[in-house]
Amino acid sequence: MPTPDATAIADLREVHRAYLDAMLEGDTATLDELLAEEFTLTHMTGYVQPKAEWLAQSMTTARPA
Repeated sequence: MPTPDATAIADLREVHRAYLDAMLEGDTATLDELLAEEFTLTHMTGYVQPKAEWLAQSMTTARPA
């Protein structure tokens, strides 16, 4: 298996940090850009929630700043 180059690792870290920051800030616009259209969230109950539904629900349950 080839070792990823330093640029690929830096790019992955940058995107991961942007994802984490958006989650912490409740920034659904950035999450929408970062996540693939086919993204789903599988809840512990087994319910598979589509991206649009999850983002819409996140907007209504985000904690105030």
